Amino acid sequence: MTSMLKSFTEISVFAITLTAATAHAGILGAEGPLSPDATGNWKEYRTNEEEALLSDAGDDASCVKRLPQNLRQLFFEHFRYYVDHSKEKIGETEIARFAKVLGMAPHESGGASAAVTDMKFKGSNETLRHFYNTDNPGKMAPAPLYSSTNSLDELLALKNVKWDKQTNFGLLQMSADRLASAGAAGDLAASMIVNLKTLYLSHPEEAIDRCGASLMFKDSESDLRQAFDEIQSCQPGYSTKEQVQCFGRWATLCPNYNVTLALIAPSAYFATRQAAPLCAKTFRKILKTGRADGGKTTEKPAAKTTKPAVVPFGPSPRVPFATPNAGDAKMPGGLATVPFGNF
Repeated sequence: MTSMLKSFTEISVFAITLTAATAHAGILGAEGPLSPDATGNWKEYRTNEEEALLSDAGDDASCVKRLPQNLRQLFFEHFRYYVDHSKEKIGETEIARFAKVLGMAPHESGGASAAVTDMKFKGSNETLRHFYNTDNPGKMAPAPLYSSTNSLDELLALKNVKWDKQTNFGLLQMSADRLASAGAAGDLAASMIVNLKTLYLSHPEEAIDRCGASLMFKDSESDLRQAFDEIQSCQPGYSTKEQVQCFGRWATLCPNYNVTLALIAPSAYFATRQAAPLCAKTFRKILKTGRADGGKTTEKPAAKTTKPAVVPFGPSPRVPFATPNAGDAKMPGGLATVPFGNF
């Protein structure tokens, strides 16, 4: 394993070249842990410094108190990689987006990676019952809270859920209509799964680590491997139940995929878009300590427009699309109206 990882750090994580990859440059999230040209051993991002950030309740207390420890770590690792590998300066615009998406997560899913709801909220009660009663009995944030592949299997077997392109899955309740988004956003949603499949064939451990599955699921490594093995041959899409559930498994088993889709989705997509951002101070610390250039940031002025912003959480020149499309309709669903735990 050591020799494999040593050679692995010298090559691209994803061994395929996609023409769409060039179009992804400049989209928030495209340079994250699932990007087509991501390199290195993901475990290197789980450092002592990261642990110190996780335990720092001094000036970011609401971040610590409101969120499960492993959910915070998922976002912090994701942001650190994005900071370290972005080709552009990172500033308050990007920090605000990550903090906003993190703030929405507990309202969208209760913090459960294995979360399923349709447009009529079917599946929400079962999701919460599995998450709190089955997978985390007697536990509440800020303790780590985990999902399980068994719970995912049971949720996908629900007969009262309508399985279509607007069925919501995972931490940020992403649906298969993201694959139909216009332009680079839709390309990125599809190509990330292709890239993950390719990576898994040669480096399954690394693929699972980059997905954040071991952080958010209580399953053993062998059980996670089996779950990922089972979705290698399915075809994600939005036309049939089988395609939708295939997308759902990827969006659930790979929490970082779910997070990236949320980062590039328009704010109107989320019923919980009024949720307060969380952990902005900690994201700033990561920016300061994680950049090779010493953490210098640049403030990006808001775009001058009289129209409401449709890119996530405010206008930004980094996002190439600026108008809604059929795949960007507001999705009710999710767990936003369901009381959950102490969030």
